[in-house]
Amino acid sequence: MSIYNTDVEKVPEEMEFIRLSGTQMRNHLMEGERLPGWLVRPEVAEILARSYRPRHEQGFCVWFTGLPCSGKSTIAEILVERLMEYGRQVTLLDGE
Repeated sequence: MSIYNTDVEKVPEEMEFIRLSGTQMRNHLMEGERLPGWLVRPEVAEILARSYRPRHEQGFCVWFTGLPCSGKSTIAEILVERLMEYGRQVTLLDGE
């Protein structure tokens, strides 16, 4: 049996003391894992899961810079195709 408590000396010997930092909680959420029931209520876990999306659902930006006619648009179009193959939503903005 496990218990989460800030005072380790108050934990009975037959119970295991578990410490989970805020960083570890965020890492759990970003990996798409559910937080343990002994740590948070299910309603709170659901709100936190919506707030901290797993890495594969987070957005990012790729910005190509370079000389004119150096292949930026061509590389960007290929990258768009590849990302879409992996099921990502993609928006391509081209300055031309």
